[in-house]
Amino acid sequence: MFKLIMCFMVVISATLIGNSYSQRISNRVKCLNDVIEAISRMRALISFSGMNIQNVVIDSFKNTSLAKLFLSKEDEAEDFYVWWSSSLDCIEKSMGINKEDKELLLKFGRGLGKTDTEGQLEHLELYKELFIQRLNSAKDAQKEKGRLYRVLGFSLGCAVTLVLL
Repeated sequence: MFKLIMCFMVVISATLIGNSYSQRISNRVKCLNDVIEAISRMRALISFSGMNIQNVVIDSFKNTSLAKLFLSKEDEAEDFYVWWSSSLDCIEKSMGINKEDKELLLKFGRGLGKTDTEGQLEHLELYKELFIQRLNSAKDAQKEKGRLYRVLGFSLGCAVTLVLL
């Protein structure tokens, strides 16, 4: 009876691990989609409001999965890029953002608030296209690997169970 319970727990654990990897891929798609939507909002705010760049970012990311990164540091009065990079340091692994995505976000923040309005709008358009490319590759990875991780976790759990029996 003990072996049966232990085997069941192994299958459940391996399946949950596979599901967590699959969820990270889905979270990456969601985060990249949120970044693209935030860039679109930033474009409108930079064009039509007189807000400083830090407030534009906070307002643009307000209702996204990345909101807690920027809202937690809302009152800190620093250089914008220092604020931006320290906010991005709080990205959790569960969000699915990989190293390359984070580097692109850092580069994106480095150029914000440095030029006139037209330069900012061109900067936003450039990075929007780059993030769309990343989103498309993330969607492809989600199609290819999302189900694979779930099935692989379950299969690994079953294989370990067979070895234990």
